[in-house]
Amino acid sequence: MILCLLAIVTPSIAKRQKKVKKKKAKTSVVMKDTTFTQLAPTPPSATISFNSQEEKKVLSQLVVSFVSRGYGVDMKAVDDFFYLMNQFNEKNHLTLMFDHKVWGREGERDYCFVGNNQLLIGQFSNELKKHFANNKLVFVKENTPCKK
Repeated sequence: MILCLLAIVTPSIAKRQKKVKKKKAKTSVVMKDTTFTQLAPTPPSATISFNSQEEKKVLSQLVVSFVSRGYGVDMKAVDDFFYLMNQFNEKNHLTLMFDHKVWGREGERDYCFVGNNQLLIGQFSNELKKHFANNKLVFVKENTPCKK
């Protein structure tokens, strides 16, 4: 009789201990505070506020993304991008400022351009779109947030 009682009570004690361990694991999660920094002045319409949070994300006027489909980014396209950017800078006597973000395992990267000259960024964007029209591994986007 005592053995039957022990056989019934022992599994229930083990279940309670598992529940307690699970509760402790859930309560030990710590959230990190995220902050966004702004590197260059942007127009007032270039920020987005999220629903219930007070965080703001800065939009880049131009984002050029080089992606991979399992075999790395197109390095010839990256070289062409820098060549086109240098040509554009020389032609317009300026230096476009950008932020370089690497976000993938195979060299995926974004080049984010933030500045006050919307007209020249638009021209540069059109040139890039024409040049990379047939390349499925290069995306040229305007007024989008840059990856973290």
